[in-house]
Amino acid sequence: MSLKGFRQACKQKTYKDLYEQQGFTLIELMVVLSIFLVILGVLLANLAGLRTARNLKIAQNELVSNIRKVQSYSLSSRALNGTQAVQYYLLKFDTTTPDRYFIQAIYDASTSPKLVTNVETIFLPQSVRLASSSAILIDKPPLQFPSPPSDSTDIKQENNNTSPCALLAFRLPFAKIIINGGKDLLYSNNTGCTFASFTNDDYAKIKNFVANSSSNTAVANSIFTITLASTDGKLSKTVSINGLTGAIVFSP
Repeated sequence: MSLKGFRQACKQKTYKDLYEQQGFTLIELMVVLSIFLVILGVLLANLAGLRTARNLKIAQNELVSNIRKVQSYSLSSRALNGTQAVQYYLLKFDTTTPDRYFIQAIYDASTSPKLVTNVETIFLPQSVRLASSSAILIDKPPLQFPSPPSDSTDIKQENNNTSPCALLAFRLPFAKIIINGGKDLLYSNNTGCTFASFTNDDYAKIKNFVANSSSNTAVANSIFTITLASTDGKLSKTVSINGLTGAIVFSP
């Protein structure tokens, strides 16, 4: 065989070998792609769970910080907008707006009381809400009345009392915490956080409590617990405030 013929034979063999080489079949590609998608889905689910847990911890830390911040507003007699003197700063939690809570203020409390609806609105991080059930818990001590109520059948147990809404107020000189919300101590027709121009409403009860008059739902020696949860309800964290000592305890 001539050199030219040998080269042609080698070239033809190379083309033939290349032609006969087997690649991936469609089924093999689909199997590999399916495995890849399953692994990717698991990784994304884990990342989403980690992100939710992180956001929940952030929300808990921010809540503790905001409680201390509002206390400091009261201790420093922080003026509203730099000019308006404020008697009471409040935190409002309302399960009808589970993705946020509010900082509010009361001024002119001793003459013509006025409420600043929202000094600041704090939005909870993504995928975090007030818990769908028992988000607000007020543990009140045994109550002593100077005289029996007219309708003793309507007295309600106040320990571990859940509420759809609650107010935390802070008064001078020690920024003592006043808790208000849930059922009325005598009558159960109060849902908490209602406002009617300081006329027999929940804000009036805070003001009256400070003035040592009728308190109804307002108390200072109770433990208030707020529960934050993920939107799917799988994760939760709590923050508890002792109204008497001011101590704040939160779940790890």
